[in-house]
Amino acid sequence: MFFNMLKSDLRHKKSLNIILFLFITVGSVLVFISAVQIYDSKGNESSRDEYCKISDQKYLFNYLYGDVEEKKTAMDSILSQKPDVISWETADMNEIIAENLTIDGFDSASSQEMTDSWIFVCPQPKKADLVYDSSDKPFYVENGTIAVSLRFKRITGADIGDKIIITTDIGNKYQFTVSHIFKDTLYKGVYRIMLSDNDYGLIKDEFYSQDVLY
Repeated sequence: MFFNMLKSDLRHKKSLNIILFLFITVGSVLVFISAVQIYDSKGNESSRDEYCKISDQKYLFNYLYGDVEEKKTAMDSILSQKPDVISWETADMNEIIAENLTIDGFDSASSQEMTDSWIFVCPQPKKADLVYDSSDKPFYVENGTIAVSLRFKRITGADIGDKIIITTDIGNKYQFTVSHIFKDTLYKGVYRIMLSDNDYGLIKDEFYSQDVLY
């Protein structure tokens, strides 16, 4: 009975036909746009994974200094026996607490976002989990400078040209200039502060432990 009434209304009320046509058209367009966005998102994610050489799995281990190489060798032995592991890369990092970052105009110690997150200083990756700047272009971290992520910039306000002081676990302070802002490919809640190979080599032994990302 309901359908008979609807058919009768549609037959005699042209305005209702127009409204119904508009609803159907708008609905179809929205469905099409959503489908395109999903497809584009999947395509961009796939391209990003290949472009940045993103690892299929990531594992972070914390080692006390003195047994780092021994533990790395043991882990390499374990991974080499896994039939589903084709290859792996390692990246050295050192965790730094928020209180040991001095950023002009920002109180790291009072920021819950920073104190609840993992913050690492590390050299720029070269083989896996690569990073590119905000314009999707490759960059190089020079001595005396650091690169921080877009997420780090949004939280702290730190931008290119700003000074950041890193205090190591033994109390030494090192000032760096932000030279690049990059798109990070690691998990949310993990912040990487990237130094040049030379600068990282100079300060890494001033931390009480070594973190290794597989």
